[in-house]
Amino acid sequence: MQQYVDITGDVKFYEEAAAPVLIETAKFWLSRAVKNEDGSFSIPDAGGPDEFHVVGNDSAYVNNLAAFTTRKAVAAVEHLRANNPHRLAEILKDGDIPENDLEQFADLANGIRTMQDESGLFEQCRGYFKLRDEVVHSHGGDVFETQTVKQADVIMMLMLLPDEWDESVWRVNWEYYEPRCVHLSSLSHGAHGLVAAELGIADKAEDYLRQSMGMDLGDEMANAGAGAHMAANGMNWVAVVRGFGGSRPCGDRFQVNPKLPTTWSALEFRLKWRGADFMVRAERGRVMVENLATAQAALPVTLCGQEFDVEPGSSVVVEEGC
Repeated sequence: MQQYVDITGDVKFYEEAAAPVLIETAKFWLSRAVKNEDGSFSIPDAGGPDEFHVVGNDSAYVNNLAAFTTRKAVAAVEHLRANNPHRLAEILKDGDIPENDLEQFADLANGIRTMQDESGLFEQCRGYFKLRDEVVHSHGGDVFETQTVKQADVIMMLMLLPDEWDESVWRVNWEYYEPRCVHLSSLSHGAHGLVAAELGIADKAEDYLRQSMGMDLGDEMANAGAGAHMAANGMNWVAVVRGFGGSRPCGDRFQVNPKLPTTWSALEFRLKWRGADFMVRAERGRVMVENLATAQAALPVTLCGQEFDVEPGSSVVVEEGC
């Protein structure tokens, strides 16, 4: 919901629909968090995506997503206090949320244990690093006592929160968790492909995307007869457009920084963002962004590191590529 608001700038939707969801979500996390002796907060009995370690405490994925969404709730409260206090009062009444909770949201968001050490590496959950450092390609046995990761977990967290940490944090976590993941889920390959693409690890990125697309195109998990892997297919689109296409919102500008696999000659796709309606075409040594005549607004784009404001019906080209 926050992403929709960021992309469209739909203030009415933000105040009427998104804000109450964000605020009630923060209320939920406040009810689940436990305060530690050092003043930090833990979230017990919550597991991230990795289905081999769902029973645990202080999941890095859960904790960091909880902190992120709670910060968004704080921003929603601040917006409503300044612009629509009547609507804030309605949300608090409808959700049975005391004013005191609102004051605790910021403390919770800033105090949740991130499970990150000085090197930037996240411990997937409390005690994970003490498990036997072994990779087991099986669902059974003592796999739960090892560091085997069934599917993208910390890697998925990085993908969902691209602006929270710099590349060095991404890389140290990729190097640790990628070799420990056995991808026994159709949801895993696409996330790894996207993160690999953004890190510039082209061979891994292309290989993971092919495996993800192969879930349906090649029936690689021998279960396509039961139906298409829709979540994996959605991830494939994101991996292509955001990963290889290097295209996503970044603050108040749209970023385009394509990184094509060596076997691809071109990539083209169409996007809409804050009234802009634009095409991206990436070729070897050339990238073009065209804001179509149908656009309702100019596109502030950072293309291959250069900033442009592309009016409707206009285009920009970087000949040397990214």
